[in-house]
Amino acid sequence: LISKTDTPDDIGPGSGWGHGTHVAGIIDRIAPGSRLMPVRVLDSSGRGNSFDLAYAIEWAANQGADVINL
Repeated sequence: LISKTDTPDDIGPGSGWGHGTHVAGIIDRIAPGSRLMPVRVLDSSGRGNSFDLAYAIEWAANQGADVINL
């Protein structure tokens, strides 16, 4: 995971700036009782590697994630 902190803030500016916040707002609107698990995998340029991505997906699934948005 990118920052290995509990702070889910968007890091920017960059191509990923605001994406997580935008998606979280949509989810809250259509499923207000849902719980969100923000996990940062890509850097502010929207880049990362396959290992970090696979690790994050496995980690989120092990924490009980039912839906994953990338």
